[in-house]
Amino acid sequence: MKRIPVGGQLIALAFPRITENDLAFLEGFRDASPRGRKWEIEVLTGGYEANLRRLAESRQLTAAVGDFVSEEWIRALFHQKVRVIHLADSSRLESALNICPDYFGIAEEAARILQRNGCGSLAFLGIPGHFSSACYAHAFVRMAKNLALPATHCMTNSQTLIMDFICNLKRPAGIFAASDRLARISIEAARLRGMEVPGDIAVIGVGNRRLESLWAGMALSSFELPSYALGRYAAQLLRQLFQKEMKPVRQLRNSFPGRCHERESSLRVSGGGLEKAVAYIKSHLEIAGNNVELLAQIAGMSRRSFEMAMRRNYRASPARFVQELRMQKAKNLLTRSKLTISEISHACGYSETSVFCAAFRRWIGTSAGEFRRLHCVFQRKRKGAE
Repeated sequence: MKRIPVGGQLIALAFPRITENDLAFLEGFRDASPRGRKWEIEVLTGGYEANLRRLAESRQLTAAVGDFVSEEWIRALFHQKVRVIHLADSSRLESALNICPDYFGIAEEAARILQRNGCGSLAFLGIPGHFSSACYAHAFVRMAKNLALPATHCMTNSQTLIMDFICNLKRPAGIFAASDRLARISIEAARLRGMEVPGDIAVIGVGNRRLESLWAGMALSSFELPSYALGRYAAQLLRQLFQKEMKPVRQLRNSFPGRCHERESSLRVSGGGLEKAVAYIKSHLEIAGNNVELLAQIAGMSRRSFEMAMRRNYRASPARFVQELRMQKAKNLLTRSKLTISEISHACGYSETSVFCAAFRRWIGTSAGEFRRLHCVFQRKRKGAE
């Protein structure tokens, strides 16, 4: 049994298995935790239910964060006076404080990317029974309808069923998969049916797992989940709960956007090397403006030819194009997320918040804080509720 410092809190972080995203979540959680040893963090993995129950019954456990299996589990923890934050991936529990990525925003962006890459039909592959997959499917099909593209979806882990599903798609088709594993399976299934990826089937996954790219035999386009930001937010919520600044009621936080890394599996662009360089810029805003030589190399051009092609096709220099995309992303995050301005500045590729704030005011004509106050959807909802 752990020895808890006097006045300290024992907090359990429960994960079915430790992935790269879980490590990023843990890093964010630790970074936002109180200094010193006020919080003792216990990481539970695998079949953690027995250990979690033992900690709760010991009356030492003060909070638990994880993807829990049922309402009964949450109520049992509440009975032991344990505060609970549920990471709503496979389910959404009505009695818990739920936090999760912006599943709807990720799916909508996936549809736009596939449409931009020339896909004539869209399809979603999901995990049966998972809350995140249900969100993805709903938003993806809805966005496809807005883009005037036919769309369908399939919830299965079976490669045979995935193979049959892919064969019935109108090509060129774009597949958005709820995980990188499903994305890799769909690539393998397409190849077994003699299809080219991304020529016949373009594929985007979720998770940004590098091992899946290795197993797929090609660089896999994928959404990086905001695990670090979620970890920080979970710690901040616990601090508020401990300080009794908020009640532990049901809430769902769909305010943390993912970021798509466009790679070989979805880049079936018609514009050749220039469009590949533009796709790289959109996936790497934090570094793209710093190396025009690299962008020219990706485009297969000399630096001078690349700069001229950018001006001809996008009416902007590479540096200005990157700046425009950064400002677009900043405005979106300011109005549709709960990230701090410092976190937004880093997400948009600025190493210093002060530099971001100065650039935003110069570009938009107002401060980032004032822009958020005037346009933030969450503030408008609160005012409407009042």
